[in-house]
Amino acid sequence: MSRTRREQVHSCIHPDTYRYFLDHFRADALWDECGKVFGPWEQHPTLPIRELHCKAFVLRAPDSGTPVTLLRKTACSHDELDRFHSIVGWLETQETEILP
Repeated sequence: MSRTRREQVHSCIHPDTYRYFLDHFRADALWDECGKVFGPWEQHPTLPIRELHCKAFVLRAPDSGTPVTLLRKTACSHDELDRFHSIVGWLETQETEILP
């Protein structure tokens, strides 16, 4: 059973922006796996955040690795999103909380 929780973020200018809350003890391993699949993530040089930029989306999180904000780009396919969901343990059958 997945322990990942997802919230939709309507206050972002990017449509289809979601925040994924991961288990803290798994966050680093999940970021490393995302790095292998989508390209390396980087520690921001001046802010306490990590980011991964790929053609499909941008992932951003605090140093702890969670929560992860996913900003979906126009080029993002369902396959790429499904790959991300399989890494973080999100099941499409789960409910998404909606944030203002």
